[in-house]
Amino acid sequence: MKIRLYLLVTCLAFFGSSHKGFSGIEGEYQLKAKYLCVFLKYVTFPNDREKYHIGVLGKNPFKGSLRKFEDQLFNGKKIKIHFFGKDVARANKQKCDILYISSSEVHNQKNYLEKLNTTKTMTVGDNKWFLNSGGMLNLVLKDLKVRWELNPDKLSDADFKVSSKIFRLAANRPTE
Repeated sequence: MKIRLYLLVTCLAFFGSSHKGFSGIEGEYQLKAKYLCVFLKYVTFPNDREKYHIGVLGKNPFKGSLRKFEDQLFNGKKIKIHFFGKDVARANKQKCDILYISSSEVHNQKNYLEKLNTTKTMTVGDNKWFLNSGGMLNLVLKDLKVRWELNPDKLSDADFKVSSKIFRLAANRPTE
């Protein structure tokens, strides 16, 4: 009985998406790390590299939770994680498939996004100004769950294809 309870609590702590399912910022960023990797299943990138590359620009809020996904398989490819600090030139040179711009860079993000080749890289952030600064996908807390908002104009200009599922499940999906 204790083992089942422990497993249930562990699963809720890691995979749950409400504040009651995880403890504060650490649990929030464990979930956001998982979302970054899961998005790989719903985006088709036009490169033939052996690995997906996910980068973090700015302060790393994920602690070790993003590294846990390194070398795991998604769509038959392993993941490589890069941390760039504030070096936007190095981030651009690496040509990441997904580049997370940390909220520590909120005052620099518009400048960074202008310098990046964002037609080949899906840019992800988690602050209320990210999409207006030119970002593509913004992770947000809505109704005590991690959700995402989209910048459809930026995504439509990209050289990669985003599944309609990402659009349908977005918190800010357009009403038709």
